[in-house]
Amino acid sequence: MKTNKIAMKIRWGDVDSAGVAYYPNYFFWFSVAADEFFKSIGISLKDLLNQKLGFPTGEAHCRFISPALYDDDIEIHTSVKDVKKKAIVLEHRVYKDRVQIADGFEVRVCVRLMSEGRMESVGIPEDVLRQIESNK
Repeated sequence: MKTNKIAMKIRWGDVDSAGVAYYPNYFFWFSVAADEFFKSIGISLKDLLNQKLGFPTGEAHCRFISPALYDDDIEIHTSVKDVKKKAIVLEHRVYKDRVQIADGFEVRVCVRLMSEGRMESVGIPEDVLRQIESNK
């Protein structure tokens, strides 16, 4: 199974008044990690957008095991958990000092971008599906 890893530093703007990483940031970091994962397997989200396709998040979950604090270095490991006809489930694991501090997932739904901001779910294109399946 392909796992992509990204490193991040917890900055002052990432924390609450207690110096703990503010929980919604994990979802932003998962999104960054998903973007980097797609790039790592050769899927250009920019090319998909040019084809009027996208992979917005349809569901997200995070389980917090222990806190990330201001100035901590963290690493997010992202891999494919499941592939469905119209969606991909990405699993994220967050580490600090090689100890897992959080985990979660995103369900990324394949959509066709329509006019006026509308979208409809569609099957994942065969070429994209092959790239995802070969990196599961």
